[in-house]
Amino acid sequence: MQDNNNDQTYEQLISGQNENVDKMLTIRYLTDGECALIPKSGGFVGMELDGTDYPRVNFIRAFPTKAPDEYISVRDKENKELGMLRYLTDLSPEKQALVTSQLNLRYFAPTVEKIVDISEENGAIYWTVMTDRGQCRFVTFFGGNFVAYISDTRIMITDMHGNRFEIPDTGKLTEAELRKLSVYV
Repeated sequence: MQDNNNDQTYEQLISGQNENVDKMLTIRYLTDGECALIPKSGGFVGMELDGTDYPRVNFIRAFPTKAPDEYISVRDKENKELGMLRYLTDLSPEKQALVTSQLNLRYFAPTVEKIVDISEENGAIYWTVMTDRGQCRFVTFFGGNFVAYISDTRIMITDMHGNRFEIPDTGKLTEAELRKLSVYV
């Protein structure tokens, strides 16, 4: 009889674990009507969801380069996911603007329009470029994984501080720029 009780306890334990696993693996898609996004001082955004006030939430793209306006994770200050925005366009224009402003801060990536100069010194690569935000100078480490190839012609460069710079189409660079780039990439 005692073994039977142990079996029930074991079965209950397994059942509880399965429920927890199911809960962890289930994505909650947030709708426009169920989440209230609130602008906060300092440029932050808060959210009310299911009667709970989250004074600050963060928005993180699941696919930042392939689908920047889809599958956006909404997380609290402890980085716990509260839900997922399936499509940014499912939100009202006001909420879209709030989320977009936060994503633009997190995913700041100027577009490189012209490569002015690239040089190497003591294992570091110094870049001077013209971007859609003006002239910029940044440093990458030589031999590191600072370049991500998004496609055959699209490149994402990450500097030593984690800032990203995008070259959307290397085919639009001049021969001189391509020669400079080919030495280091």
